[in-house]
Parts: sequence; C-alpha cells; structure tokens
Amino acid sequence: MSGRAGEGARGRDGDRDSRGNSENAPAYALAPKQALAQYAATGCFGRTFYATADEQLTRVLELCDAVDPPFVARVAIYSRSQAFMKDMPALLCAWLSAHDARLHEAVFARVIDNARMLRTYVQILRSGVVGRKSLGTAPKRLVREWLASRDEDALFSSSAGQSPSLSTSSRWFIRSQQDLLARRSTGT
Repeated sequence: MSGRAGEGARGRDGDRDSRGNSENAPAYALAPKQALAQYAATGCFGRTFYATADEQLTRVLELCDAVDPPFVARVAIYSRSQAFMKDMPALLCAWLSAHDARLHEAVFARVIDNARMLRTYVQILRSGVVGRKSLGTAPKRLVREWLASRDEDALFSSSAGQSPSLSTSSRWFIRSQQDLLARRSTGT
C-alpha cells in the first residue's frame, strides 16, 4: 500500500526521461502538451543557464508540431491573457497562421492586443521561423483590420519601437490596400 500511495508524486518508471535533465541527472519527461504549456507560461526566448534562445525556439516549434492546433490556440490565449507573456503568444499565433488559418483568425484578436504584440507578430512572420517569410493574405488582412480598428491617438502613443516600426508596418498595409484598389479600378 505504501508503494502505491506515493506513486502519483514519484511517477512511474516508464515516465523517466532516458536523457535526464540538463545536468544529466535522472528526471521525468513532460508530455508534449505539458511541456508546451510550461514553455508558454515561463519561456522568454532569452539565454538561460541551460539553453540558448535558439534552442528554446526550436524546442517550442517541435512541441507545436507534436500537439494538435486547437491546443496551440488555447495555449496562445492562456499565455497572453493569464501568464501575460509577450513573445510566446505572438510566436504561437504566427505558428497557427501557417498551420490552421481558421484557428489563427479566431486567436489573433485575443493575442495581438497592442502595438508591441503586433510588431512582434510581424517580425516573427517575416523572419521565416514558422515556415513563411511573408505575411500572406490572411495575416495581412488581420493586421490591416487591427490597424483600422485603432484611433490615431492610440496608434501614435504606441508607435515606439523599431524593426519594423509601427509606421513602417502601417505603410506596408496602406500601400498594399492602395495597390489593390488601383488594380480593381483598372480591371487587372
């Protein structure tokens, strides 16, 4: 009886990670969903004692591929609304843009809630880490709608930053909108 009582706290031998932890000590492995949730609530993509930012990014993307897109969507919303993370929810939202357009559209407004998040989201998409180097039609439309839904004062007050700056991002979308209207008027 005493062996079974502590089994929940210790786990089972099958749960042991054969690789061990970062110090090669015996450790228990997390399931992909648990590991993604942990990264989403605590990961900052900065250099840590045990891992570089690139290693963390690679691991998160591997975990996203290992779980279903609806779970990634829930984790993105949780990591922004409850854990108050910045880069992780933008990455998860960008990942969804390349893997499930319907969920991406549903999650976008709940995750991208200020200009800094929008800038981070655009940077991630343009970097190509989630499998696309351009914004594409749906993400571009969502960004354009996000910009259109804000008043000028709010956009001006949140326009600090670079790479790309909010003014640069808005010029892209205004220019693309003008090009679309010009093409429609000429019939090409």
